[in-house]
Amino acid sequence: MPCHPRAGSAAALAAGALVAIQAAPAAAQDAAPQRVEITGSAIRGIAGEGALPVLTLSREDIARSGATSAAELLQSLPAMQGFVPLSSSINGGANGVTTAALHALPSKYTLVLLDGQRLAPLQLQSAQGYGVAVNLENIPLAAVERVEILSDGASVIYGSDAIAGVVNFILKKDQTAGVASASFAQPQHAGGSGWNAALTKGFGELDTDRYNLLLSLSHDQQQALAAAQRPASARGGYIPFSANGQNYVFDGRSSNTAPANLTFSAVPNGSPAATLPNGYSLNPYYAANGNCGSALASPQLNQVGVSGVNCRFNYAATVQDLPASSRDSLLARAALRVGADTTLWSELLLSRNRMLAQYAPAAQPLGVSPTDNAILYNRYI
Repeated sequence: MPCHPRAGSAAALAAGALVAIQAAPAAAQDAAPQRVEITGSAIRGIAGEGALPVLTLSREDIARSGATSAAELLQSLPAMQGFVPLSSSINGGANGVTTAALHALPSKYTLVLLDGQRLAPLQLQSAQGYGVAVNLENIPLAAVERVEILSDGASVIYGSDAIAGVVNFILKKDQTAGVASASFAQPQHAGGSGWNAALTKGFGELDTDRYNLLLSLSHDQQQALAAAQRPASARGGYIPFSANGQNYVFDGRSSNTAPANLTFSAVPNGSPAATLPNGYSLNPYYAANGNCGSALASPQLNQVGVSGVNCRFNYAATVQDLPASSRDSLLARAALRVGADTTLWSELLLSRNRMLAQYAPAAQPLGVSPTDNAILYNRYI
């Protein structure tokens, strides 16, 4: 009967253990017999498999990536899916928070540590799955020696915030040299440029001076990128396309526009508009001027079977692809060796993030009735 390779190895190990016991000195034969249990498995495995899958990004890996921030570094990894990017803060989103998220689970299930210690989290909005998560913008990448990413659940060790995995930023521990860096990014078209500068300096060596002090200061600046500055986003919610030889239009424009449309619903009998179907709308401004008053608003024929023109506002073309933001971070780490195997250390991280996100114009429908607003009602109905 053929044996699985893993089962064959187990049998060889058992034989080796048996020989070792029989070859023991006579004095040891009086001791209690040893029990050896070998458990075989039919599950195929690989020689290099480990207990937990850990991805390590060294300082050289970070430099080669070209990333200038912790968020930019992590959010470019294939395992990071479902995270909160900076662009989520546009139009009332994430309040300037950028997060890590493994395996497309909400960010609240990926734990972010700094030297194995928890960081103060921030509240997430409903669009980001609620809960709390660490803002990656607070971590200065210039002071990071490596990043260890556990891409498997570790809730047994850390709790429910590590269901998807753990990201651990390891800071530089024994640096004495001063390192300065700066970068500038300028897209081919207007909008979206940015720059950053960082200075890191260490003092003292743990092995000889028995202490080390690391200081890191960084500044990041991001210019806003408007949707109108890029052809793909300038179309907003009005996107023509073709499929199977047919031309279509995805129309996500809003009927909540300025100048306002007039929509008839629940018109009482006897009113001049009582003959119009429910949902019929028109735009008085267009009727008087022949246009919708804005390059982002365009006319559209009524869709309820009765002639008439209303206006639709392309609000998605007025927002930003990236908000304007700036960040200043100061990190200080002090270590003192008090014994051959004991080192005391303390870390201080201060960060200030400022963001200016542009909102689409707010427009909401307003209902009027003969009792609530007789002047408007009689003017249009």
